[in-house]
Amino acid sequence: MLERLGITQDPEREGVLLAEMLAEDLGSWPDDGLVVIDDYHHLAESEATERFVETLAGAAPVGLLLASRVRPVWVPPRDILSGAVLEVPQSVLAMSTDEAELVLEGSRVETLGLVALAGGWPAVVGLAAMVPDAGVDEQVSPAALYDLFAEEIYRGLDPTLRTGIATLAAMPLVDRELAETVLGADRARTTCDEALALGLMDERDGRLELHPLAEAFFGSRGRTDARRELRGAAVDALGLYRERRDWDPAFELVRRFEIDDKLGDLMLDAIDDTLNAGRLPVLREWVRYARARRFRGPIVSLAEIELELRRGRHLTALTLARAALSDEQTTGALRYRIAMTAARAAHAGSRDEEALDLYRDALGFALTEAHERDARWGELVCTAALERPEAHALLDGLRRSVDASDPRDLVRLADRQLSVGFRFGFVRHLADSRAAAELVDRIDDPFVRCSFRTVHGWALALSAYFDEALVTARALIEDATEHRVDPAMPYALATETVALAGLTVRRCTFRR
Repeated sequence: MLERLGITQDPEREGVLLAEMLAEDLGSWPDDGLVVIDDYHHLAESEATERFVETLAGAAPVGLLLASRVRPVWVPPRDILSGAVLEVPQSVLAMSTDEAELVLEGSRVETLGLVALAGGWPAVVGLAAMVPDAGVDEQVSPAALYDLFAEEIYRGLDPTLRTGIATLAAMPLVDRELAETVLGADRARTTCDEALALGLMDERDGRLELHPLAEAFFGSRGRTDARRELRGAAVDALGLYRERRDWDPAFELVRRFEIDDKLGDLMLDAIDDTLNAGRLPVLREWVRYARARRFRGPIVSLAEIELELRRGRHLTALTLARAALSDEQTTGALRYRIAMTAARAAHAGSRDEEALDLYRDALGFALTEAHERDARWGELVCTAALERPEAHALLDGLRRSVDASDPRDLVRLADRQLSVGFRFGFVRHLADSRAAAELVDRIDDPFVRCSFRTVHGWALALSAYFDEALVTARALIEDATEHRVDPAMPYALATETVALAGLTVRRCTFRR
């Protein structure tokens, strides 16, 4: 599933398919296996994600435990009434009077009244135990009661500690390294240790997490007190996030502190990781934010072009790319990248003449040898599709530049050699593709694997190597089925049919 997610063009549209793939993997789990999702309410904001979890819950033979502030839309009330789904409401999780007394032992706060006011909210009871002398208004709400106790604790802290916790509360993701980056080593150690001792912070799996209510309190009250150092701390934290490729907290930091002058560089750093992980909704949110902030830059245009291309909107992607290429701000590596993306959109939309021109434009914008080679591969695809004679010279040039230590390069060359041969009515390179077949399982991208097996299997069948063709076709069927590369299936089945027919005729001939 992760392999498919990394190369899918529209993960939201394929949510059900991806869930089915994960459910197949979970089929081997033990009978008492359990899938646990914490804070499910965040996932519930996405319709596609809810469909994913619904499909997983229905198809996987494992139990599912959700911790959530909202009920999933796909859980019907009748399943709760029938016992198929167990719902544990807030009232069951609330502290009883006896439990509160254990926590408040030695406190002057009247337990029964506090439990009634707090609604059994454990966070409030816990804070009350930390400030046993605080007075309690009988008319106050649980939320106001929490603020009352939190304010008592806050006022009792050393000012340096207060601002230190407030600074950490403003950061999207906190660990010891981040704390040292924004506070300095000594202050970070003191702040974290004190916050952990007070119960305001937990440390688990290498991360430091403020209690959500403490985070909210320090984020509002403490942000005012720490305003002088927060901006500089945010810039320092952003540098660390970018260095560690923690793109989500980096973007959240830019949004919280409106560090718009860093947005372009951040998107440029993060766009490939985000696209390769199939996280298109994340990239879409970045584009929306950039447009809302009236941020203009070619990196935003590139992100929009990539998103439209992955949605299958080839003409829209091509139109946006034309506009970006006509913009004087579009220079350097981004100009090359946008030209290449435009060429892919044109080719995908069967506009091979324009795609060829764009690949040649990209060749002129190339800044590195690797850029030049990628543009040449695109040029070869288009010249072959248009049956242009120069395809042969391009192929020869690329053959000489192939990196013999790169399996993907060797497999790509073998694929293109056969493709050009099919276009021009002859196949000269079957020996090369037979050698490259040894490497195909080392390629991570299932689309590259399936593309190669499609042309290689067909070449074997046409050359009457029916045994090899059958093995290749069945490997293609297995790969395309497992990774849901549906376009390859007709070719795989056709090759399998030809191979079986050829083997049948051969056996009949030998019997005679």
